[in-house]
Amino acid sequence: MTTKFLAMAAFALTLTAPAAASCPLADGPRDVSATMSTVTIDGTTFDVQGDYARHQFLDTLHACNETQAALYFDRWRNARLATNATGVAGIIAPVAWVGTAAAATIAGDKKDALVNRLRRPSTPQSVAVRAD
Repeated sequence: MTTKFLAMAAFALTLTAPAAASCPLADGPRDVSATMSTVTIDGTTFDVQGDYARHQFLDTLHACNETQAALYFDRWRNARLATNATGVAGIIAPVAWVGTAAAATIAGDKKDALVNRLRRPSTPQSVAVRAD
């Protein structure tokens, strides 16, 4: 019975969530750049190509209390997907390439929003409490 209990306890420990990751990003103003497959923050390059890499980057943003940047990252990713989709559709119907230009412009705007947000670190918002 002891062996069975220890095995169940070990299994339960593997199911527990890992401890919250500490933020690897600097507190002050940051040097940020982004390409289609990477985001570089203060010389540290994060791969954002592929689902696993994107989720790791989102985990980093959340660990750093960068919820707004995570939202901008998702919007940028979705705009990039739209750019790719309209580009492929243009092979079948060339008129769709007009949409590719528009989607690429929108994706660029979303990327700029992400980069600008990451240049200014999040600060916890103070909450005013009224004593009535």
